Amino acid sequence: MSELKGYEVLASAFKAEGVDTVFALLGDANMHWGLALARLQGMRVIHARHEHGACAMAEGYARK
Repeated sequence: MSELKGYEVLASAFKAEGVDTVFALLGDANMHWGLALARLQGMRVIHARHEHGACAMAEGYARK
């Protein structure tokens, strides 16, 4: 019997809420969550180099 990790549950919750694109700045603290998201069917994870870049990309994407 395998137990789900917290980051796997969080990734599944994002998918269940209808999220299909995530703009993220990945680092040591959240890399497992980002990988769990990327493994989900139909999920796009777009990596940014800076927080401001991720926010700008997400805002532009939301306005399309």
